Amino acid sequence: MESVFFFMFTDWTKLIFAIEVWRAQGVDHVFVYYHSSSNHVYDVLIHYQNEGFITIVPWSLLPRSTFIDPNLSLYRLAHSLAHNDCVLRLNSEFGAVLDIDEVIVSRNEPLLSLVKKLFSKASVGALSFVHRSLILSPPLAGENFTFETMDFSGIQNATEFHLRGPPKVNSSSIITSLANAAC
Repeated sequence: MESVFFFMFTDWTKLIFAIEVWRAQGVDHVFVYYHSSSNHVYDVLIHYQNEGFITIVPWSLLPRSTFIDPNLSLYRLAHSLAHNDCVLRLNSEFGAVLDIDEVIVSRNEPLLSLVKKLFSKASVGALSFVHRSLILSPPLAGENFTFETMDFSGIQNATEFHLRGPPKVNSSSIITSLANAAC
């Protein structure tokens, strides 16, 4: 199971890509914490909800007063509340909390097999994976999109790119060594 939080999300091709990659890796259900999106994204969510693959959890604005408005921090902090809610909803042996544009890829074996193997060790209680930013070539969808022309071959030709600014996570040599040894 996985948890995803939506706030003003518009890229429905990324949504389809992520859902299909998760499904291919053995994910059986996804909780989507929904605040706002484009109409196209909402249509995709409804499609997968009708299939039974996702549950849409409405995530409305919090009550406010003339003195305080907790919604001013919604973008920055609401995902932490959603993560905690998701952990309480999980009825699964394993769960993951990811952004919509994140997928976990195992190098040498199916992801579920890797996770089961790592958790069989008494010293393992949680997993963290090294973050890599990738560009798909060709992109998932061109300007004139149709479902028939979605091209997933870019996964095979993905190239890494480096973002400017601070890293998304602290990937010290110790963490990197542990992650590489595990994969």
